[in-house]
Amino acid sequence: MKFLSMEDLTGDFEVTLFPDVYEKHAPIAAQVGPFRVRGRVEDDLGALSVVAEHIELLKPATKNRTPKDTIAPG
Repeated sequence: MKFLSMEDLTGDFEVTLFPDVYEKHAPIAAQVGPFRVRGRVEDDLGALSVVAEHIELLKPATKNRTPKDTIAPG
């Protein structure tokens, strides 16, 4: 089992990778993010955490971005 501390725009949270998930994703989890994590959110007395089912490393943005690649504010 592995525990990862992560943060997003809303704050810090912990991600738990159980042995089967960690075995599949250990090389990715050892890298520097950003990551996309898919899993189940758990609320333990207001402390949110994620039990990961899948984790992937996001690729850096490329120089060839188009207007379709951005999200308009509002």
